[in-house]
Amino acid sequence: ELYKSNIMLNTSTSEINFDEGRRSATLKTNNNVTMQADHIISAVPSFELAHLLRPHSAELSKQLDEIPFVDMAVINFGYTAKSMKYLQG
Repeated sequence: ELYKSNIMLNTSTSEINFDEGRRSATLKTNNNVTMQADHIISAVPSFELAHLLRPHSAELSKQLDEIPFVDMAVINFGYTAKSMKYLQG
C-alpha cells in the first residue's frame, strides 16, 4: 500500500543500485536520502532513465537513449455553462 509517508515531493533520484540477491534496489535521492524498493516505476524521460541505468546495463541505456521524444505541454480550460451560452451567442 502507498501511504503519505512514502511520497516525497521536489525530490529526484540521483542513483539506483540493484541487489540481485534480494531482488530489490536502493535509491539515493538528490538530498542524500536512501531508500529500499522492491519495485520502481519510472515517470522520467527515457534519456534520464538511461543515465541512471548506465552503470548497470550499457545496452539498455543505449536503447533508452535512442527513444525519440518531444517536449509537450497540456493545457486544460474549464468554462461554466453560463459562459458557454455567452460564447455561443
